[in-house]
Amino acid sequence: GAPAAAPPPPGLSPRAALAANLTLSSVAFRHALRLAGAMSFGVAVYRIADVPHGFWIPLTVLFVLRPDFGSTYSRGVMRAAGTLAGAAVAGGLAAVAGGEPWLIVALAALAAWTTLAFLFANYVVFTAAITVLIVLLLDLVGLDADLLIRERVVATAIGGAIALAAYALWPTWSGPRLGELTGDYLAAERGVVAAALGSAARPGSGDPARLRAQRRDVWLARGNAEEALRSAWNEPAGHRGPVDATEGVLAAGRRSGAAALALLAASGDGPARPEATGLAGELDDALAALERAARTGARPEPLPDLRAAWKPIATAGGDPAVARETDRMVDAVNTMAHALADARR
Repeated sequence: GAPAAAPPPPGLSPRAALAANLTLSSVAFRHALRLAGAMSFGVAVYRIADVPHGFWIPLTVLFVLRPDFGSTYSRGVMRAAGTLAGAAVAGGLAAVAGGEPWLIVALAALAAWTTLAFLFANYVVFTAAITVLIVLLLDLVGLDADLLIRERVVATAIGGAIALAAYALWPTWSGPRLGELTGDYLAAERGVVAAALGSAARPGSGDPARLRAQRRDVWLARGNAEEALRSAWNEPAGHRGPVDATEGVLAAGRRSGAAALALLAASGDGPARPEATGLAGELDDALAALERAARTGARPEPLPDLRAAWKPIATAGGDPAVARETDRMVDAVNTMAHALADARR
């Protein structure tokens, strides 16, 4: 299955994360535009056509349309099935209640409990239960239950069709984009790693504004890659792309990024560590090679001997945090190389 969503890296505020995604290169931003357009179209349809209880149309779009193929089409099918099942059950319950207020309230309470109980457990049951609840509540105030059922089915069908059409018109196949997005992430991570080692070699030499921009770039690139990876797992095999390689690179990159941030904190006011310069060059070359491999789909070129480049830092003494965090960075980059190489076999 797909990995869980990553939290923003330490020190990156929600506002900065939002700003980093306000671009068409962001998967989340593009989906927000698609969802906004589809819901606006749904509102226009029910307003212009004067569809009874037409607010169910944009609500259906909201629940069905998702950033990825798998969720959108599966939820469209499940919502249709749940609505039809709920309509059938609601019609039977309304007939059994026979207009008795106390019985309608009791049945509505049971439907409400079922709705909440299955909210995150089963979307078909949730949709069926909320359909029953809505019909019973409106029946309680004297509206025609049979008419409500027909209106709900029609509105759901229109909303589902709009959601599916929106995805078909602007599809987001994530699998074919994984290599490029992984390369974008490695390029952004390369900048932060270089900044961290540069700070260790010459404390205070970095530009804080540039570092903040680099960290935003990493957050955007990582978010795009993770969102694409989650989507790709649910796509047809022919569109899935290098999911294993991307998953391995992102898992190792999390360690590399955390080590870079810790190194920045450890070396901010410490003595200069000129021995970090050699490792900085080797890591930069290694990440550049991995970036090329991710973008082209080829096996990675042989990497420099990162462990040999790290040894002068380990033997120089001083703050052990510098040796510890650079060790984690070396290990993470070597792990990325293995992930890309294994996926190309």
